[in-house]
Amino acid sequence: MEHRKWLGVGGVIGPVALVSAIVVVSARRADYSHATDVVSRLGEVGGPWAPLMNFGGFLIYGLTVVGLACGLYLAFRGRPGDWLGPALLGAYGMCYLAIAFAPCDPGCTGASSAFHEKAHVVLSRAIIMLAFATPLVLFPQFTRVAPWSRVSFLSILLPVMGYLVFLGAVPGLESGWQQRVWLGSMLGWVAVSGACLARSSSQ
Repeated sequence: MEHRKWLGVGGVIGPVALVSAIVVVSARRADYSHATDVVSRLGEVGGPWAPLMNFGGFLIYGLTVVGLACGLYLAFRGRPGDWLGPALLGAYGMCYLAIAFAPCDPGCTGASSAFHEKAHVVLSRAIIMLAFATPLVLFPQFTRVAPWSRVSFLSILLPVMGYLVFLGAVPGLESGWQQRVWLGSMLGWVAVSGACLARSSSQ
């Protein structure tokens, strides 16, 4: 139970680490705009403070999400298919681990033929799909187990809201902010899931 508690705490720390890296690195780049630039630009090849973004942000977030996935598996296992949600969450975390070692080229246009650029594009697309699917798949498990049952609605609300905004459902909202709303919705869901795991393990 104790190790599950710390895996849950890690699920709260990971989103905080990623947001902190974004804030710190972006503040040190005069050429960077939250309104128009993707988050990946903060870790682009040769970028100032890129290692902080990649290893202090993406890597730590990925590690803590994989840990959270392990904790959720231990908490929910027992019924056929209970492995699927944690497995998807683990895959989502692994994508962030890989992103840390596959930064995009300057500008993050996806046009470069370099292997790391192509890998970055593929991983980014996988993250988008997994960020939408994972909370929805875990929703039935969350509804039947306290304390997740009290916040299970977030597994529907946050991914749907984030994805709609990401697709441009809010007129006039620039692309950079669209990405940040989508990212924030998943970070919030991860943090809440981690807090519930930590709380359930302390009871």
